[in-house]
Amino acid sequence: RRLLGKKREKAVKLMERSVLRVFVKGARGLRDADAVGDKNNVSDPFCTCQLHGATELHGSVENFRTPMLNDNLDPVWDHEGTIQGLGDSLEFTVWDDDATDALLKHASFNQTFDLLGRVSVDVETALKHNGPLELPLEDAGEKMNGEPISAFLTVEVNGPCIAFPDLVGLDKDEAIRLLEAARPDLSIRVFEAPSCDATSSVVSADPMFSQDGYKKNFFGAFEEDTARFREGDKVEIYPRMYFSQGRLIGDREQSKVYAVNKIVPSGKNFKGQPVAYIHVQDNAFGRNIRDGMQWRRVPKAALPGYRPHRVVLYYDADTGKIGPCPRTG
Repeated sequence: RRLLGKKREKAVKLMERSVLRVFVKGARGLRDADAVGDKNNVSDPFCTCQLHGATELHGSVENFRTPMLNDNLDPVWDHEGTIQGLGDSLEFTVWDDDATDALLKHASFNQTFDLLGRVSVDVETALKHNGPLELPLEDAGEKMNGEPISAFLTVEVNGPCIAFPDLVGLDKDEAIRLLEAARPDLSIRVFEAPSCDATSSVVSADPMFSQDGYKKNFFGAFEEDTARFREGDKVEIYPRMYFSQGRLIGDREQSKVYAVNKIVPSGKNFKGQPVAYIHVQDNAFGRNIRDGMQWRRVPKAALPGYRPHRVVLYYDADTGKIGPCPRTG
């Protein structure tokens, strides 16, 4: 039969896979596995998540771990992970990370870590709960008097979500076009992928700031380090750094994230390097920001929370390619 009017566009079909969105909020009341009597030197916790009884599994991503937080018995990770499949239960285990290089890549989590507690939750139960779950940790240890420690972990499980593995590695504009054609019912949001833990230094062009630090609502940075700031980006300042798994990273228990107001060139330092002032929206930092402290740009991110009809595409700023596998939620 002859077709009249505009020629039909060829239908677009993307592979869709069922996955789980797992949000590890934090824990409270953890045991001090270091037990040295120093309040500033306590457990360095991280949490692992493992899928059990997989009924549907895509690839090998059936577990993940949060970052480690230094010296904290009530950690707040706010870490979101994706389990590439469905299953019967999720096991969460909290560890004290003293041997930071002991976690073996492509292997099970190394048992040389000190156990701080574990808990399992039925996937179906967690999905029906539709919100955060505070779970009592088993094997949380004992107090000095022999009484069991009461520790808790807060998580949230959403889904099943739909993942689109065909979009990984594509140019972001091409990925948007394909997804819009295949799933016009979904709302698409596009953001730069969060950067790694690489940081930049606070610097000064004015000797006064070099000596006294920055006390108000701006600090100095090399102009070239500020070149990638975009509207909606934020800045995170780290008063303290530490080594983890062979890398120097910022201590997020002492850091603070600020909304950026403007960036203004301020001249050159004594070596002739251009310096700019990063102005934040707060009135003051609350502490002196001194030369040598570290900061990093925090790209604008999607609004938090679970949205079943939203797909967030994260792209690499250098290549423009889609990085993490996009999924609904």
